[in-house]
Amino acid sequence: AQFCHCQIVMWLNRSHKILHAARIVRNDRRCEPVAFLDPTDLQLIRHLQDQPRASHAELSRLTGISISTVRRRVEGLLQSGTISYSVYPNVWRIGYRAVSLIGINADYTRVEEIANQLRKIEEVTLVLITLGRYDLFVGVALHDVEDIYPFLKERVATIEGVKDFETFVSGAVVKEFREWRIPQEDLDGHP
Repeated sequence: AQFCHCQIVMWLNRSHKILHAARIVRNDRRCEPVAFLDPTDLQLIRHLQDQPRASHAELSRLTGISISTVRRRVEGLLQSGTISYSVYPNVWRIGYRAVSLIGINADYTRVEEIANQLRKIEEVTLVLITLGRYDLFVGVALHDVEDIYPFLKERVATIEGVKDFETFVSGAVVKEFREWRIPQEDLDGHP
């Protein structure tokens, strides 16, 4: 898998409200806009975040746009990969008691290669290439705290280019990404 570098470009009005937004994907060969978002798209996304099972008719009522426009826009958001329908289980409730973050320092010329190897590991829930103290942050879900050491020894330390790492074991999950919503200030004044 090839990694792309993304940049979000937003066009704001004089009140700093988002008029349009685009995610620009950069790789070795090209720079292409992936999705253009206007205020109506942002409203639809926010409503779907709050009510993922909302019908097109319900979204039409909430946004004040026609059902056919809602259908077309939601299909466009899905096709562009801007949104997706997914199931996010509560890992704690299904028996994964050792939810951890691992900060990894790596040979910087191999960061993307290491990230790609990590993303293939089933226990890995998140891989971020980061700027700062660590080159990568990796989320993992394991059954028990006793599983962390073998996981680090056998699955992380053996990856060529990994220099060192630090593990942060979660005592509790207070907020997960699935709970994030587009901030209301980005939606204010939009239909």
